[in-house]
Amino acid sequence: MQAGGAARAPDYRADIDGLRAIAVLAVVAYHFFPRLLPAGFAGVDVFFVISGYLISGIILDRVKEQRFSLLDFYARRIRRIFPALAIVLVACIAIGWKVLYFDEFEMLGRHVAAGAGFATNIVLWSEVGYFDPAAETKPLLHLWSLGVEEQFYLVWPVVLALACRTQRTRWFVVAGVCASSFVACVWWTPLDAPAAFYLPVFRFWELMAGAVLAVRPEWQARTNVSANLRSWIGLALLVTCAFVLGPGRPFPGWRAAVPVLASVLLLSAGPGASVNRALLSVRPLVFVGLISYPLYLWHWPLLTFVRILSNGAELTAARGVALFAVCVVLAWLTWRLIELPIRTGTKLSSKAVAAAVLMACVGFAGAGIAHRDGLPDRAIASHDPTRFSRDPRAATDIFQWVVKDCRVAPGQAALFRRCERDGRGTERFALIGDSKAEALWPGIVRTSGDGGRWLFMGGSTANSSVQPLLSDKPHYARYAETSRAALHALEANKNVETVVIVTAARAMFHLATASSIEDLPASPYFADALEGYTRYVKALVDAGKKVVIVVDNPTFPDPTRCLKNARVSWHGRIARFFAVGTPDVHCEITIARQRELAAQYRRLLQEVQAVAPARVQVFDTEPYLCDVPRGICHVFEGETFLYSYADHISEAAGNRIGKALNERLTSGSAQ
Repeated sequence: MQAGGAARAPDYRADIDGLRAIAVLAVVAYHFFPRLLPAGFAGVDVFFVISGYLISGIILDRVKEQRFSLLDFYARRIRRIFPALAIVLVACIAIGWKVLYFDEFEMLGRHVAAGAGFATNIVLWSEVGYFDPAAETKPLLHLWSLGVEEQFYLVWPVVLALACRTQRTRWFVVAGVCASSFVACVWWTPLDAPAAFYLPVFRFWELMAGAVLAVRPEWQARTNVSANLRSWIGLALLVTCAFVLGPGRPFPGWRAAVPVLASVLLLSAGPGASVNRALLSVRPLVFVGLISYPLYLWHWPLLTFVRILSNGAELTAARGVALFAVCVVLAWLTWRLIELPIRTGTKLSSKAVAAAVLMACVGFAGAGIAHRDGLPDRAIASHDPTRFSRDPRAATDIFQWVVKDCRVAPGQAALFRRCERDGRGTERFALIGDSKAEALWPGIVRTSGDGGRWLFMGGSTANSSVQPLLSDKPHYARYAETSRAALHALEANKNVETVVIVTAARAMFHLATASSIEDLPASPYFADALEGYTRYVKALVDAGKKVVIVVDNPTFPDPTRCLKNARVSWHGRIARFFAVGTPDVHCEITIARQRELAAQYRRLLQEVQAVAPARVQVFDTEPYLCDVPRGICHVFEGETFLYSYADHISEAAGNRIGKALNERLTSGSAQ
């Protein structure tokens, strides 16, 4: 999201500010009322094109005049981008201090540090699939786009100004980078959509599409007919986004080319084109375009905090409009009182240094909040329902026993998020899997005895985890290296008698973006998962191991949404004004319905067990997470939370399951 409102230079184009306005309004409408404009997220892609066009044009003009300076370029970027961002980050810390529970505040601190370092996209990518709370609980989620742009700014000015001395060389570099990034994006989106969405290598082509216009000015429209035609086609493509893009459709991939091409056409049409002149240059749109950067910065944190305070309730239309008005006022004040004075006037170098120092201080503050676990001594912590997810015995921290060694070949430990074993004795059992296994690991170690110690290979990152799959299917490719490394280590480890597998059902069915077990019956990957899982388990059995497959737990919303709002005081009144009603969440489910939804998944486990019934057992978590006599599975039992995040069990539940699993394994029964 490029800083909006360029200074009014002689070649200032009001229509570009109008295009900015359409982009930011689309994004805000999508976030506030997603059903109203389900393709509004494409506004970010429009901003990418505008940014690539303007930045490349500025650099080329200064190179041509022989007065380009990298130091001056970055000083200008700092003055334009840092001040407003720093104010928003400080505001988020202040609000978070009052209203966020310590887990939430810890995450906010981590994201503040990432935002100050323009690495939010990298951090969000690293969090995908690992205890990742819902997007609406992340006040700084929107800064991913700013991260992509700033990473572009770090690389592209150097390449364009220093490595491309001739027009011909510039063109080959721009075209080559744009084409290769686009091909990579289209190719990688079906394989790993989060990586294609967040990582700059898959997004640079959108900024480069704007750079193409700057490098080849002769491609601008030369006649009125050409300009008008381009502008109308560009507008039509923007409208087309509503039909081509939307929920459930892979993005970015080739679909991102629609808003990108629309932006290129509108920019190349020029300010005199009919659409640009009659629509994009009207004063209300130009005004919104001028404040588009601070408006983008403010809208998502305010919306997120309102949702958190209202316990996830959906905005009503009237209150959504009221919140939007607040965002516009804050954006105008930020632009008028902070942006303009710092970007213009005298002592520009000193202003850039001051802005950089301020941003560094904000980043350190965020890192400190994260390092201190969200400052749990704050007043709001006394109302924190997530404290019930901690078992009292958690004070006996497992890390006093755990050593960083899981008996893998030299150099392979780095493949795993966690490569550990209980140092109190020789391992008899091995735990492998993804973040579901990582959630269970502390409980298993804490409740184990001298009759059987453990090692663990697994955990989950954005692009790898240990999945029991030996498959050559491309949609499982990201699991291949870690899963095979774990298998080879277990085959070679003669101490391990039993391998326990804990993995997310959605990973088995290649549903990386699924948020509920209700998505499982729709998976077309049953046969692929069965084949890969069967081969993996058979390899373990052939190596002389027993195998225990732990049934995945039911999936619920974040547990804090299943209590009456504990965030009491003045901010409760704010929440009641902006959002009313009850959150659309399910906090319990009948066992019968849970089994119905998980039928395909349970059938897969049964067929895998049939590979060697005497050596492969299935351990069902249902008795430890559900009220079997009442026939209900629920988020909490009394004051004990059974889940820490929607898709992962709590420490208390981990202790409960770990104890039962240890007792069964050491007694010789895994059934």
